[in-house]
Amino acid sequence: VAKSIGCIDNRAASNVSNKNLKYLEDQYCSNIYLDAQLNIEENTNQDLFLEQLLLCSIIGYEDFLRFDWLDMILSWQEPKY
Repeated sequence: VAKSIGCIDNRAASNVSNKNLKYLEDQYCSNIYLDAQLNIEENTNQDLFLEQLLLCSIIGYEDFLRFDWLDMILSWQEPKY
């Protein structure tokens, strides 16, 4: 969110903050990926899985964009929709 509204800039003084943000994103999405795999194996927390998948894929983590996961998500939909 901070990046999308312009709170993160490219000035030298803010490079430390930007690097810290990238580090946090890496750590967060790495943990989320492991959690997502566990949720898939146990068939639990579908809503959390979708939220986490969306968050990390939007900020650029392509590992979350998997065809098998997309097919699974679509299978959760009611057929009439």
